[in-house]
Amino acid sequence: CTFYGNSANYGGGLYNYNAPTTIDNSIISASTDGAAIYCEVGGPPVLTCSDIYGNAGGDWTGCIAGQEGTNNNLSADPEFCDPLEADFRLASDSPCLSGACGVIGAFGRGCLGLNPAILDVDDIGNDQGRQVRVKWERALHDTTAISGYEIYRREDQYLAAGETPTGMRILQKAGWDFVGTVPAHGDSLYQYVAPTLCDSTDQGVCWSVFFIRAASTDPPGYYDSSPDSGYSIDNLAPAAPANLRMTTSTDLAWDECDDDDFNYFSLYGSATPGLDPSATLIEYTTGTVVDVSGDEYEYYHVTATDFAGNEGEASSIENIYAGVSPVDHPKVHALRRSKPNPFGERTMISFDLPDPEMVRLEIYDTQGRLIRVLSDEVWPAGRHSVEWRGENEAGGTAGSGPYYIRITAGEFTDTRKVLLTR
Repeated sequence: CTFYGNSANYGGGLYNYNAPTTIDNSIISASTDGAAIYCEVGGPPVLTCSDIYGNAGGDWTGCIAGQEGTNNNLSADPEFCDPLEADFRLASDSPCLSGACGVIGAFGRGCLGLNPAILDVDDIGNDQGRQVRVKWERALHDTTAISGYEIYRREDQYLAAGETPTGMRILQKAGWDFVGTVPAHGDSLYQYVAPTLCDSTDQGVCWSVFFIRAASTDPPGYYDSSPDSGYSIDNLAPAAPANLRMTTSTDLAWDECDDDDFNYFSLYGSATPGLDPSATLIEYTTGTVVDVSGDEYEYYHVTATDFAGNEGEASSIENIYAGVSPVDHPKVHALRRSKPNPFGERTMISFDLPDPEMVRLEIYDTQGRLIRVLSDEVWPAGRHSVEWRGENEAGGTAGSGPYYIRITAGEFTDTRKVLLTR
């Protein structure tokens, strides 16, 4: 509802008598006599998303004292288009058109405001993310006194917790970056593709907040919109990994991913030619070669996932070695994939020896510091496994994070990465 210019001895806008009244999305403004709301008996009305402003006998007073600022209630000029001519529609920059409540009052938007008004902040479709299209309605004096529109993006790390500065002097609060300008040409609507600092993913929404400044032809004058927000999405998943192949009976390989936002590969095994829900996830990796010994499937599938969580189409290959028994004694040295990886409690590290040899098996952290020696002895020819339970050389617990397994056997050396998660 919209109440304007009412007059009464008690309650210029509303007189509440012994009723459990609720008032939502309403405006009570410019009562010429009496407070905005008067309560005779009974409990006070409960207001939500309502603007009480400019009433002669007081606004948030009497039985509704204390409700301003709660339930998205406010006290601000609603900026009617022309109340003297009974036009109670709202100017485009009215505080009753922005915010979490939607439209406050009975009549909605009806005319240009002194300030520009943001209409939408929308994701750009079919892109790699990190950009939105900001649309706004022009300021009132666009055709006579506005040189252009400046777009600013809020940087929340510079603001106090929970703070959202608004108003004509919004930039006096640190935390707003200038991102672009659009010249003024008297158009009714403007838009700009603005950058964001992050994309929304299945892990949560990453909001970006903007406001528009209409710069005056007579600086330093300007007119600021209210802030509004939106979010960007990475709509494009990485391409399917190229050149998937089996280089040996136990090694699967493919080409590196060329996408700038590549994060990791996923390797699956299944009994069917295509990747479907019946497939088993074998491991995640950032490398392009995986030892699949111990994970024998009729088909293997590899996908690439970007930092936004978009998993692309799979490349698939038939395991031509499925059902073929391995030789008893390997012909070459190999440090094989640890299983499981990542791991929480323990992982098994496998290696191949074509001949009996001294084997030194070590664990290093990312700083190159030796964490644990797992083996420093002679092993017979064959395939062997050593367990690591995530402990350091002193017997204590190693912290979560990536580690490197290094093997030295005669002149053969190799390194593999393993991830410990606790």
